[in-house]
Amino acid sequence: MDASYNILVIDDDEIIHNLLSSYFSTRNYTVFSAFRCEDADKYLQEQRIDIIILDVVLPGKSGLQLVETLKAKYEDLPVLMLSSQGSVGDRILGLEIGADDYLSKPFSVRELELRIKKLLGAFYAKRHSVSDVRQHWVLNAEHECVTRDGLKVKLTNTETKLLELFINNPNTSFSRDDLSIALYGNEHNPLDRSLDAHINRLRKKIEDDPKEPRYLKTVWGKGYRFFNA
Repeated sequence: MDASYNILVIDDDEIIHNLLSSYFSTRNYTVFSAFRCEDADKYLQEQRIDIIILDVVLPGKSGLQLVETLKAKYEDLPVLMLSSQGSVGDRILGLEIGADDYLSKPFSVRELELRIKKLLGAFYAKRHSVSDVRQHWVLNAEHECVTRDGLKVKLTNTETKLLELFINNPNTSFSRDDLSIALYGNEHNPLDRSLDAHINRLRKKIEDDPKEPRYLKTVWGKGYRFFNA
């Protein structure tokens, strides 16, 4: 991502902290580490935190208890929960009490990064609803359509997911693997070429000239990037 973001990781596992700090520090993020819920307060008071990665099982106050407190106090602060308790019931509970996303351990760090990008993009767009991108593009994910400068276009489910990711993260490059992980999670197949077909069909729907795209461009060596030209 082009901007710098601060991540607060709340987890009692030192290996998780070391892994995430090592990975994200090379990707324009600053990672703050808290090992208990109580340790998180000082970071929230002293630092600008953009997203919280929160483990469910913690010593003392649980992550489930903390997420309710956080959402009551910081409504616009995205929270992604991690847990080795990966049952459907646990995930539903975490989301019901206020978590914005939920990822089961063990997890792919690349997938975590894509989920973080998506959350940050969505929350940034929410905070800045009059941004230049939102003035021209209105995406209705529920009805799978997009309106550009008054022109409404019907999309497929996959096209909707792709365009939502791009609109929420303008001027950000996504590799084919990034997009595949965002669409399919752990089930993505790096050898599957169907993503290229989805991109081509999406271009035909949103570009005046799909062969010379103005918005959804290929960036050599990096992947795809959405420009609000």
